[in-house]
This record gives sequence, structure tokens and C-alpha cells, in this order.
Amino acid sequence: MPSLPTKGSTVTLNTWPITCFAGSGDIGIGSIRPQGYWIAGALDTDAVIEDHEWERLVSAIFLHGGFIHILLNSAVILQLGRVLEAFTTRGRCWFTLLFSGLCGSIATLAWAQITHASISSVGASGAGCGLGTALIVLSRGIEPLSEFRKQMITWVIVVLGM
Repeated sequence: MPSLPTKGSTVTLNTWPITCFAGSGDIGIGSIRPQGYWIAGALDTDAVIEDHEWERLVSAIFLHGGFIHILLNSAVILQLGRVLEAFTTRGRCWFTLLFSGLCGSIATLAWAQITHASISSVGASGAGCGLGTALIVLSRGIEPLSEFRKQMITWVIVVLGM
């Protein structure tokens, strides 16, 4: 069974300063005014569809709605990323993190199209769910991780249901 990395920087430790910098503002529930989020690149489904601002699918991953939002997303990404890095390489962890975040943004865009709603969002919850899903897939067949796998499946279902 792989062991957790004990030294060096994991993909998740490198993500923390980037996420904080992109979402910087005062330390409160909402860090900047709604117009500030839009200017900084929040996912706005109307802007993506009507104005073809596709870069918002990625930029929104690095923006957060305040210190608590950054803290919770970073805690999940740190914990899951550290475990994932034991199964794979740092580069694959980065790829999984960014690809999962992009998939989360695309899912938001798809939901907006299905419900005919205008949605604005920020955060890396999709990236966290992607790391959890990668761990579910990679832990298949490893008996000592069966309980961990069950907990990850429950966690991903709860987060997706929110």
C-alpha cells in the first residue's frame, strides 16, 4: 500500500497561495463586491454563452466567496490531494485538480442551460470532488482502503447533492 508523502510540497500546498491571491479581499464572508467577482472572472453563465468569455470556466476555480470559502475548499483539496499524491505523480495531481475544476464549471454551465437560469459562481468545489472521485477509482481493489473508499463515495454524493 502506498504511503503518504512526508516531505516536499504537495500539489495542494502549492494551490493555497494561488487560491488566496486570486480571491483576496477582506477576511469576511464575502471578500469583494459582486461586481468585483464579475470583473475578476467569476463564472457567469450568460457571459460565457452570450459573450463567449470561455476563460471564466477556469478563472472561477481560483476565486472564492471569502476566507471561510477559501479555508474549506483548501482543507478538502489539501487532505485529498495529499492522499492522491501517494497513488500517482505530482503532475497528475495538478492535472486532476485543474481538469476537475473545469468539469465543475462545465457542469454549472450545463445546469444553467437545462434550467434556463442565469448562474454566477466561484470556488474550487468541483476540483475537490474530482480529487475525491479519483481516489475512489484508484482505491478499487485495495482491501485496507475499502472503508476509506466507502466514506469517499458518501462524501462525493453529499457534496454533489448540495
